[in-house]
Amino acid sequence: RLLMRTIRQTQPEVILVRGYRSAFTIITLLVARLMGLRILLLVQTSTHSGAGWYRKTALWILQNFFGIEKIISPLENNSSAHNDLYEYVPFPITPALCQAKPSADGPVKIMTVGKFQSRKGHLLLLQVLKQLRTEGTNAQLTLVGEAKDPAAEASIMSFIDNSQLAEHVTILTHLSHQRVRELYCDHDLFVLPSWNEPAAFSPLEAMAAGLPVIVSDTCGTKCYIKAGVNGVIFKSGDSNDLYTTVKSVLAQNLEHLGAHSMEYVTTRHSLSQYAQIMTTILNSKYEKDSSKSNQKHNI
Repeated sequence: RLLMRTIRQTQPEVILVRGYRSAFTIITLLVARLMGLRILLLVQTSTHSGAGWYRKTALWILQNFFGIEKIISPLENNSSAHNDLYEYVPFPITPALCQAKPSADGPVKIMTVGKFQSRKGHLLLLQVLKQLRTEGTNAQLTLVGEAKDPAAEASIMSFIDNSQLAEHVTILTHLSHQRVRELYCDHDLFVLPSWNEPAAFSPLEAMAAGLPVIVSDTCGTKCYIKAGVNGVIFKSGDSNDLYTTVKSVLAQNLEHLGAHSMEYVTTRHSLSQYAQIMTTILNSKYEKDSSKSNQKHNI
């Protein structure tokens, strides 16, 4: 009732629903359908249907039963498979208020953002830090996140203590979003070591601050990384590959890579571009309706 009352008060023409697996989103889809609203569905999967029967069945139901007009995704399609119901709409981001400037003589400062859970790969990155320092690289690591899993947090602290990394690792928890965005500018490299990350936003924030970015090959937003241009993609869960990747990036001009990151964000992820893409999607229905009307008139 609250949902229907809110819709009646705001009188939208279009409703954007995120996901379709929770009971609330299914109810929202039904209400929107009954009220005759145009429905856009936001998902965090690549913009193609795939070959699985589950995905095909879900697409058919969404389109024919709920009347979904478009499914929009921030993940680009890197497959030959495609479904016209999908539309690629990259994440937008506001410009950073500061810009990272790598230090020529100070330590290399690496940053990651993520809840303290095993899947986030903090131990993987700590292993890399240990290797870097063992070989003589003056590297520092900042872990930014939230303490969600006591066991994972204990493992992180144990590794830091046993590896004598306490002086080289800074752990910051429960920071405001503004503070996190400011922190990017105090670092030289951003690494997201987590695996099976649906659609991480932190790499884009790091890029907006002028940082080169490293993510795994199971990170959804790896599509925003152009290898050797603004960052590198490593093999998920492989500490040796991550170490090699970090070493290769540190051997390059970090400021140059960071400049490409900022350029990429500016040219592809601005709010104005997002608005333009969404406007095109919303107007496409009117253009199709107009075309059908003209065809009937000609007949």
